[in-house]
Amino acid sequence: MDLPKYKDLTQPQRTILNLPIGKNHLIVGPPGTGKTVLAIYRASDIFNAGLNVLMLVYNRPLMYYITSAVKSLGIDAVVNTWQSWISSFYLTEIMKPVPKIDEKRFTYDWKKIKADFSKVGHKYDHVILDESQDIPIELLESLLLISGSITCFTDEDQTIMQNDTDTGDIANVLNVRNAYRLYENFRNTKEIFDFAKLYQPNVIINTNRSNTLKEKPNFIQAGATGETFIERFIDDLVKIIERNYAYKKIGIFVNSKHLYAAYNELLSRLPNNDVYLYKAQSEYNTIDFEQDGIFILSFNCMKGLEFDIVIIPWFERINSNNNVNLDRNTVYVAVTRAKHQVYCLYTDKSWAGYIDSFGPIRGHEQLLKWE
Repeated sequence: MDLPKYKDLTQPQRTILNLPIGKNHLIVGPPGTGKTVLAIYRASDIFNAGLNVLMLVYNRPLMYYITSAVKSLGIDAVVNTWQSWISSFYLTEIMKPVPKIDEKRFTYDWKKIKADFSKVGHKYDHVILDESQDIPIELLESLLLISGSITCFTDEDQTIMQNDTDTGDIANVLNVRNAYRLYENFRNTKEIFDFAKLYQPNVIINTNRSNTLKEKPNFIQAGATGETFIERFIDDLVKIIERNYAYKKIGIFVNSKHLYAAYNELLSRLPNNDVYLYKAQSEYNTIDFEQDGIFILSFNCMKGLEFDIVIIPWFERINSNNNVNLDRNTVYVAVTRAKHQVYCLYTDKSWAGYIDSFGPIRGHEQLLKWE
């Protein structure tokens, strides 16, 4: 992860870094506004102040992504997914497994957890939560019982899970009247964010990218036919990757069932490239964000990450959450992971049973480059 230098931070970003450590704070910002960067720098400042800090994130890819940056700053901070942390915390501090109502579905017994935490006492001077819109509000309530203060970074428009936590809920639990808001996007080109805004038309943001290629996102109709994902898209995937060989990190987002097929085929077709896979709860993960290469992830594991190029194969067949808002958020989040270019591959524009990915595009085709 490339951290900007402290001197390059904007005044609104510095204001957030200088917020009092002993109080709760809520920071809201669209993609690319620097929320994760500020979370890391805030952890660094708290550590340098001689205090202990806990940093929790939504999933493992984001944890891996942040960990290298934390190490580079010499921060002695715990960085973990909230699920792994709470399981470990219970075993070491409460000497028993974390209580769950349903073990298979990871349904936590928050009533018992809060009762146990209330007996633990002060453990952390400050807790930082990144992507807190996808973290249970009950966890936030529990953390307040063992920490001096909390900073939450959030964006409701990036919620892609059913158990979302809205900004109002977080503000009420933290007992804060006003959220600090970020409006400048430092990641995406204007062309990429104009595309992304089709799925979130009400978002208020300024794209602050002057030195860009000014190239529209590419839509490419698959040149091959076949029954399987690989039969339809592998040739086009390889061509796109070879076309963009100069870029360091390429993210490919697919449905979970296509992860292994994409990974194995790209390994064989691109032997001179580093290809990495992340699949939740799998022993075959190879992902390493400290390296350059091609990163293959499912849509529920891409949050908080950043790539030079993003490729979305089978754009019309992204698995649906059966919720229009969450579906549009999924496409919005996927597109905004890209710094320089987005490629969307498709066979046709049908969508029955999947996210209606093409719906918001109709009438705005001129924002995109069609091949």
